[in-house]
Amino acid sequence: NIYGKYVAEGANLNDIELKVNGTAYTDSIYEVNFHAAYTSLSPYYVQNRIRSNHYLYNNDWDKEGHSVINVSASRKSKNLKATVSVGQNILSNYIYYNTNSQPKQDIFNPISISNIGLGLNFKLGNFRFNNQFNYQTINNNEFIHLPEIVSSHQLYFQRYAFKDALKFQMGLELFFNSANNSDMYNPALRQFYLQEDIETGNYPLVNFFLNAQIKTMKIYLQVEHLNQGLSGNRYYGTVHQPIIPRRLVLGVGWNLFY
Repeated sequence: NIYGKYVAEGANLNDIELKVNGTAYTDSIYEVNFHAAYTSLSPYYVQNRIRSNHYLYNNDWDKEGHSVINVSASRKSKNLKATVSVGQNILSNYIYYNTNSQPKQDIFNPISISNIGLGLNFKLGNFRFNNQFNYQTINNNEFIHLPEIVSSHQLYFQRYAFKDALKFQMGLELFFNSANNSDMYNPALRQFYLQEDIETGNYPLVNFFLNAQIKTMKIYLQVEHLNQGLSGNRYYGTVHQPIIPRRLVLGVGWNLFY
């Protein structure tokens, strides 16, 4: 698949978006996929100009460039699917908000972000164990702060009943990222900006879920942040922004056609 977009007039004149996705090889066991993209986009209006009680600036930033390439290879069998992926992101003319909440543009140092991913999905009878691990590095963390490790995991029981009319799932899911100096939110600008003093992350978030599908009806129940208070009390998604407290979520969906 190939997608392209070019802006021929207006405030975003000469903006470009190009995307290519495809499967390089596939058979009953192996599959190799690739994704590549390039964008050259004008800054958002609020990055160039703002006038308020607290901030006043008038900039004329260059277009931001973003190049990405990702390749993944997977192998599947009856009870296991393993996927390995590698990716590279290059950012040029990157616009960020510094520690004083002022927008800045780095025109001299392209930012390179490399990532490696590993997916392992197991089946054992009616049990499923899905895992996704990601490791990423950045050549210059002066302007972007990212966790090195991000992972998600699901362990659940799944079963069909009543001649496959009922699909039932019950289990736990866990999300984790390593500690990093996450950005701080500025409500006056409605933007996140860099900070160097406080680390967040390094906290496991555990949810319990129960799903049932009866023909066209879907019912789900989820206890979010099941482990609140069990793994410490410093559960922040970003600085001064705590993760949601423990809560019960119920939902029903109904498709009109079977």
